[in-house]
Amino acid sequence: KPRQAELVFEELFVKRTPLSEACRGVVTTLSRLGRGEQLRAAVRLPSRPRLTALRDWFAAQDASDHLERVFRLSKLKYAVMTNIPFAPEEAEHWTASPQPPLTPRLKT
Repeated sequence: KPRQAELVFEELFVKRTPLSEACRGVVTTLSRLGRGEQLRAAVRLPSRPRLTALRDWFAAQDASDHLERVFRLSKLKYAVMTNIPFAPEEAEHWTASPQPPLTPRLKT
């Protein structure tokens, strides 16, 4: 997956201008998370891997704290999750015992 992400990043952010609306959304999101300079640095790197600093930052985040930060920044109260209960990779999260704790911000 990291190799694929590098390729997608290169195609969408390095080789193409102007940026698409979807890419501008990624730029806005990373900027709001305080990662704008890391994104600019990644674009300026001469070759892959470009996403190491961003990956390291995301890996260092506590998932619950990060989720709360994203909801706060986006001014959302909650999100409704759609689940595909018959997809094995999704079902394993909802059939586990005991159930993992969910934030009240995620509704099913």
